Amino acid sequence: MKDTFEKKIRFLNKNWKYMYDSRQFKTAEYWTILKKTPFHGDCEDYSLTLLYLINDESMWGFWKDIITYKARMRYCTIGGEGHAVLEYDGMFIDNIQKKWCTKETMQADKYKFNRFPYNPITVFFKLHVIGRIKWLSK
Repeated sequence: MKDTFEKKIRFLNKNWKYMYDSRQFKTAEYWTILKKTPFHGDCEDYSLTLLYLINDESMWGFWKDIITYKARMRYCTIGGEGHAVLEYDGMFIDNIQKKWCTKETMQADKYKFNRFPYNPITVFFKLHVIGRIKWLSK
């Protein structure tokens, strides 16, 4: 399984380009799962897309991992800037590190984690409701 995950990470990293939501979606915050290469997005999009990829592009698997807390979206700050990290089975990854790390490794790199991860309902609303309302209202 670890080999498969590493292949998916390499695939995402090879096809990844950071892009601000304000440039791409004309809104400050828009969470999405990127399904077509090249992947253009921000930190939340990287984490959500990786979770989708490691679940063999299955929304059922994606939501199963979120609902059971096997996977968690984690809010943190780096240098005072907000950032999102994917926690999966106790390991952490984001679009900066681009590899599995421990929380301690990220904290040593000045990541300051919010005490609580986003809960599944918040992930659902940010992914499927809030961003789209903002985007459609423009």
